[in-house]
Amino acid sequence: MVMSGKSASANQPQADGVGRAGVARTAHRLGAAVPGRTALFGDRSQTGFAFDWFDFEGDSREREDCHCTGDHLEVCFNLKGSGELLCEGRRAEFDAGNIWFAFCSQAAVEMLRRPRNRHQFLTLDFSIDFLSNNLPIESGNLHPVVQQAVRNRQQGSVVSEVHRLSSVIRGWVDNVRKPPVLTAALPLWYRAKALELACCLLFIAPKEELFCHRQQRLADERAAQVKRLLIENLTEPPSLKELGRRVGCSPYYLSRTFSQEVGMTIPQYLRQIRIERAAELLREGKFNVTEVALEVGYNSISHFSQAFCQTMGCCPAIYPVKER
Repeated sequence: MVMSGKSASANQPQADGVGRAGVARTAHRLGAAVPGRTALFGDRSQTGFAFDWFDFEGDSREREDCHCTGDHLEVCFNLKGSGELLCEGRRAEFDAGNIWFAFCSQAAVEMLRRPRNRHQFLTLDFSIDFLSNNLPIESGNLHPVVQQAVRNRQQGSVVSEVHRLSSVIRGWVDNVRKPPVLTAALPLWYRAKALELACCLLFIAPKEELFCHRQQRLADERAAQVKRLLIENLTEPPSLKELGRRVGCSPYYLSRTFSQEVGMTIPQYLRQIRIERAAELLREGKFNVTEVALEVGYNSISHFSQAFCQTMGCCPAIYPVKER
C-alpha cells in the first residue's frame, strides 16, 4: 500500500498532482517511507503476510491518497477517519469502524481519505502464495474476492463489501498492536493471528436456502428414504407411522408428499417393487410361484397372483414362458 498524508510527527509532503473535482492529492512511490505508518510484523515476500499500523492527521487542504498495487490481498480495519474507495470505476464510501478487503492486481485500488480527520487503521497484507498454500481453495466457501485472488490473478483488482467492525474484531486489532508474548514467540504468534483472521473474514456461509426450495429438497430426500426403507424390507415393510418417524414428519404429510414426488401412493409403490422383484426371481427359475410370493412378502397366493397380473399383464405361473 502506498499512502500519502501528514503524520502527527512528520513533515507534510508536497502535493504532486491535482485529483478529482480539484481536490489536491499527495502520493509516495511504492516502497518509500510512509508518514504515520508503523510496521508491526512481517513482509509479504518473506513471511507471506504483513501487519501495518497507520496513525496520522489529515491535512486541512488535501485529501489523503492511498494506492494499493501489486498482486496481494489487503484487509483494512478502519478505526478512525472516513473516505471512499475507488477501484476500476467503482466507488464505495467508508467510515470509522468499518472493515473491507481488496485484491490488488494490475489496476490500483485507491483509498481517498478526507481532510481534517484523524485517521487510524490497521492493514493486513497477504501474498497470493500464502493464501493458496493455507486456504482450502476448493471448499466453495471462500469469499468471491479471495477466489479471484487465488484463481484469476489476471482479471484485475476488486474490493469487497464494506462492513461494520464487530466488537470481537476490534478486540483482535487491539491485541495485534500489543502482542502478549515474548519477542522470540512473535513470528509464531503473528502467523497464528493472520490465519485466525483469514478464518474469520475470508470465508462466507452458503446462501440461505429459500423456504420453498428447502421444502422441495426435504420432500425429495424423504421420498428417497422411504423408497430405500421399502426396498430393504420387502417382506416386512415398516408401517406408515414408522416410516414417518424415521424420516421426521407426520404420516399424513409423508403420504401426501410421497404421492406428489413419486406419482403413486406408498402402498402402490410397495406393490410395484414387490412385483418387479418377483418377476426377477421367476426369470431365474430357481423358485416356484408360492416360494416367490413368500419371498417378496405375500402370504396369500391369490393376492399375489392378482397383483402380478395387474402389473405384468399375465399370471405368474406363465410369466417366464411368456417372457421367452
